[in-house]
Amino acid sequence: MCIKQKLIFFISFFILSNTILFAQDDPSECKQYPKDAKTVLKKKLGKMYDSLVRLKEEGDIDSDYLTDSEFKNLSSYESFVYCLLFPEMFSQNCSVEEELDEEKYWDQNAESKSIKPELRVYGYISTYDDFSLSDRQVEKLKRNRSQVIQYIKQNVEGKRYVPCNYKSILIQTNAIESIPWLISFFNNNSNKKDKDILTVLCSLMYESKYKPFIESKSCAKMYLNLKRTDYIEFNSANIKLTFERAMAFYNSRYK
Repeated sequence: MCIKQKLIFFISFFILSNTILFAQDDPSECKQYPKDAKTVLKKKLGKMYDSLVRLKEEGDIDSDYLTDSEFKNLSSYESFVYCLLFPEMFSQNCSVEEELDEEKYWDQNAESKSIKPELRVYGYISTYDDFSLSDRQVEKLKRNRSQVIQYIKQNVEGKRYVPCNYKSILIQTNAIESIPWLISFFNNNSNKKDKDILTVLCSLMYESKYKPFIESKSCAKMYLNLKRTDYIEFNSANIKLTFERAMAFYNSRYK
């Protein structure tokens, strides 16, 4: 290997290493799973577990692979793990998702070029793949929502971020009950960089058509154009305002 080739190799290795480290340093953009996830499902499903893994790798999984009776027979925790590992719908990014990769780092809008991505609170959570939960998966998680919230709490204890796949489940199950905990998780974490917690709070208010939020400037900035690239700035004023609105929303439902 000549000197030029060695130089190219080490530069490439350095870039790759730093890319991996950067990705791991921001777990809010990563998927994470319970440590016993594989064990729990292999014990329940046996050889079928390996078939599910193969089918997902091939992009060929569908909601009929587990029969309705098999799916219903899963316990609340087994269902939670199954939904995390094997979302049953395969759909390529479209509509509000189609611009995410293209404009992830910088918008073409000159006004927003000064706002770095880490200082943007987007209106939507992405799990960064082409799989999503099927209707029956969402409905079962909703029926077991209290347990699901507890599973998520247990699995993020001691972490600096709530992983994006957990946040997505909180939104899809309309987990309004999780609002106080999400705010507490952010405030009690010395890191205080999990900006996507604000996305979850805003999504819950938006999907529930909470009037004080729907009529706000924040809502217009994040959701008026239905673009994943629309955002509010991640700063102390917006953090405070979002938390206050979210708690008022929670109190209107549960107090």
